[in-house]
Amino acid sequence: MRETFFSKKDSKWLHGVAALLLIYHHLFNQYCHFEHIALNRSWELNVAVFGRICVGIFAFISGYGLSVKTSERKSIKSILNVGFRQYLSFMKMYWFAFLLYVPLGVAFFGIKITSVGVLLRSFFYQPNQIYGEWWYVEQYIIILVGVSLFLCIYNHLEKYRYKRIIIIAALTLIIGLIICPYTRFIMAKVNRYVSIYLWISIMAVIIEKNRIYEKIYSCFSNKIIQILLSIFLVVISYVCRIYYVYNKGYEWVDIIIVPIFVYAVIVLKKVLDLRILNSVGEYFGKYGTYLWLAHPVYLYYWCTGMVIWPKYSLAIFMWLTIISLGSAIVLSNMKRVIEDVFTKCTKRLR
Repeated sequence: MRETFFSKKDSKWLHGVAALLLIYHHLFNQYCHFEHIALNRSWELNVAVFGRICVGIFAFISGYGLSVKTSERKSIKSILNVGFRQYLSFMKMYWFAFLLYVPLGVAFFGIKITSVGVLLRSFFYQPNQIYGEWWYVEQYIIILVGVSLFLCIYNHLEKYRYKRIIIIAALTLIIGLIICPYTRFIMAKVNRYVSIYLWISIMAVIIEKNRIYEKIYSCFSNKIIQILLSIFLVVISYVCRIYYVYNKGYEWVDIIIVPIFVYAVIVLKKVLDLRILNSVGEYFGKYGTYLWLAHPVYLYYWCTGMVIWPKYSLAIFMWLTIISLGSAIVLSNMKRVIEDVFTKCTKRLR
């Protein structure tokens, strides 16, 4: 596996940052129904609206990571095998959370399952009919399938030097969709088949394959310039996303904003090298998937009152983060123990 712009630690750290943004977004976005929370500052709402970029970050990490893992695999079979293993790795975590949160929710917290079909669809690919905030499970599966197929096509065409055509066509389409005055109408149709997050993950593949981040990073050797440029890019990303969401009403601009934001924050992490913050981000990233699955269950379905009792935004955010992290640690350790027991039993049977 070749060396890339950001390492596994960087990826884990970014995953942790995205998980924290997701928690903040779900707490204080513009559709927040907890009116008695002391949210007196518009910037808190803006940060929450911006926080939805976390979904695009998850998609970007998935696409970039899959591209790296298949960098030395050129055959279609080997690429699809990597995608399938990634699918199984994710679904094992999801199924474990599903088998815990769904039965408990039905038994004690009034969660209703209307049919066996809903239960089966939720278990395998479409859980938003039970816990709405788990909708990204389906999107993640779409990303794995779409990126795997894109990698197969890209690697095949690369042999014939058609990769520039792919890049130019993809970028032209993306920019055209964003600046087109009929974007909302077009996207309403396109979204039935292709999601924004699949496009973001494909952008990540193009960036990784052509080492675009490495090339940009090598252009600036002065650390001060790198820091200032990265801060500028973060601010631009923030302002552009807030503007488009509030004034245009759509989020397809994330296709451009997410790669820019990811580059900027990773450069800041590398250049500043703040060990405590890096370690904290990596720790949250280690439990990122369970953080995502756990926190909306407590916030919206099980114990809303207990979550928001501190009343002040920062205190509520910290409190929900602590609850979710504790649950994530417990879930992760339980899964590890069960897998170890299962492995030992399987070996004995052999």
